[in-house]
Amino acid sequence: MKNEIRKNLIVGQFIFLLIVVGGSALIYWLFAPSYYSYQKSRLIKASYADLQEMDFTMLDENDMAVFQQYESEDLLFTISDEKFRPVYVSWYESSERQVYKHIILCRDKFSENPEVVDRETKNPMAVKLMGVIDQDGSLFYVSIREKVFSINKFYGHMGKFLALIFVVALAVGLPVFYLLIRRITDRIGEIAEGAARVVVRDFSKPLKVDGPYQELNILAANINQMAAGMQDGVQEVLECAQERQPDLLDHIRRDVVADISHELKTPLAIISSQVEMLQCMGDQVDRMYYYDSIVEEVARMSDMVNNLMDLSLMEHQIQKMARQEMNLTDTMEYIHVKYQALFQQSHIKEEFSLEPECIVRGNAYYLEQAIDNYMMNAISHTVQGNCIQVAMRRQGGWVKVEVYNQGGQIDPALMERIWQGYVMKRSSRDETAVQNVEEAGNQRHMGIGLYLVRRIIQLHQGEYGVENQEKGVKFWFKIPEA
Repeated sequence: MKNEIRKNLIVGQFIFLLIVVGGSALIYWLFAPSYYSYQKSRLIKASYADLQEMDFTMLDENDMAVFQQYESEDLLFTISDEKFRPVYVSWYESSERQVYKHIILCRDKFSENPEVVDRETKNPMAVKLMGVIDQDGSLFYVSIREKVFSINKFYGHMGKFLALIFVVALAVGLPVFYLLIRRITDRIGEIAEGAARVVVRDFSKPLKVDGPYQELNILAANINQMAAGMQDGVQEVLECAQERQPDLLDHIRRDVVADISHELKTPLAIISSQVEMLQCMGDQVDRMYYYDSIVEEVARMSDMVNNLMDLSLMEHQIQKMARQEMNLTDTMEYIHVKYQALFQQSHIKEEFSLEPECIVRGNAYYLEQAIDNYMMNAISHTVQGNCIQVAMRRQGGWVKVEVYNQGGQIDPALMERIWQGYVMKRSSRDETAVQNVEEAGNQRHMGIGLYLVRRIIQLHQGEYGVENQEKGVKFWFKIPEA
């Protein structure tokens, strides 16, 4: 799925470059000659206006300076009186020859209101002007033309023109690329909002499955299926409980909803923090990494409900999890990266100390869930500016994971109670324990997450615990080394 999204982003970048580079080349090819001729025409008209201010019967140094200024721009002048005697010629050949060539041979084309026209040469960009200036009843013929095509001057003008069209193409291409990226991020945002609605038991608005990206449509369909399964599963459990033990109906309803809500909070918190990082940091972060991470977290939620039911059913050993040799260091490194955005958003300092190649026999998904619960518990009890320290090391045939957070300590009287959770069925002798837990009030949220840790670690033949430290609390577990 993430490869498809990456492909779409690459295609979008290619289209953006094609618009900028291809559009610039096309505009250059179509309009560069006309642009060059336009610039030359403006220059020739300006020079003709300056010539009209001169006294051709008595050219002085200032007039010569004007001629030299325009000649440096590759313009050539041929001026004669009405008897075709040279007045000024910008060429090294004989003045009479220049007058004959550029005035006498084409004197019928001269006008008192001249226009710049194309020269009759192989170069389509060459331009000229042929005018007649009347000074106190005396007529003077003026021919202004550019030199044979000057390659340096042409590229000087074309450089400016190319820069202009590149800016225009960039202005057109950027919005197109932005809209393409926006279509993907908006769709991911819709899916995240739909998952959040499922967490609060709002099944009334299913996600759309007809968007422009097939892989995201599949993800939305999975979440819709997950929501339908949750709705049916909760109803089935409630009906079963009502038939067998009506007096436990309220307990079961709260237990199922609390467990599901708690399990979905972790990926939703990560998605929320990563979306905020994208909004705040813009191009300063690796967008592709956060897009991939968001998609992975949302995809995990489609399987999470079934896995949660597995954990609940572990009490009765209905289903056993599969275990195999795995590198727990890889899992811890992934968790370190995954929580970076959440640490920054919460303004919490973090320190990770991980021993390499810690090989255990276990289930990677459930162990990651256990560590996630420790991490979220630590973050929720750590204020801004304080620190969370995570460590993993080998210890006498065990691999031990520790999560320490600065903050308030736990009442010793609650040390055992926080590990208690809610099971789907209880015997009559458990009712007293249920009532005691409910009396704990604000300890309920912690109890659910830590109960999941306890059951996961027990099924890995491991140990778990919590210790009050001088400035905080340290949760730990250890499982046998493979």
